[in-house]
Amino acid sequence: MAAILADIQMVETGIQMNNYTLDSANRALAGYYDYIFTKHQIDSLSFANNFAYYLANPVEMDSVYQTTITILSTLESKSRGIIIPDTNKITVK
Repeated sequence: MAAILADIQMVETGIQMNNYTLDSANRALAGYYDYIFTKHQIDSLSFANNFAYYLANPVEMDSVYQTTITILSTLESKSRGIIIPDTNKITVK
């Protein structure tokens, strides 16, 4: 879910930054949403049901959003050429 939300956030930000008209933005978003759902092998109804589940479970939604933020931050850092160490690796000395 976090990866889907990260993709959606990137698309919506891109649309906002390009100052699309409302009609153009809606058409562009529809196409991008279709692409995102296909990429993540989910349909729009399943996404809506999953999103509704997380909205009804705020603790779980917070966890999903934290992961989404991590994904977006990592992508931003990579785009700027910043190397982020993998903190999940165990170093044996």
